[in-house]
Amino acid sequence: MNSEVEIPCVTQIPLTYGHTGEPIEPEKLVLIQQAIARHFGGFTPLGTIRGGVWFDKDEAKDVTEDQLRIEVWVPRSRIPVFKQLVRRLGYETR
Repeated sequence: MNSEVEIPCVTQIPLTYGHTGEPIEPEKLVLIQQAIARHFGGFTPLGTIRGGVWFDKDEAKDVTEDQLRIEVWVPRSRIPVFKQLVRRLGYETR
């Protein structure tokens, strides 16, 4: 039995591409969810966010997108892996 402390981490999975507002393809959402489940054993959906806004420094503009908010319990030693996955997810759905 693994006794490593797990940390509850909350993040959002974009449901729309930030720059175009087009929906993320259902197949891509499934792949994202499968990757999270495979790496961390699962996740809990916390709700859908409509019209979330973030600032794109590269383009110097606000971006609006819909997101699925989730919680993932991550072993402390795997927090860097989780951060990397979240960054990659954000980059691929811009």
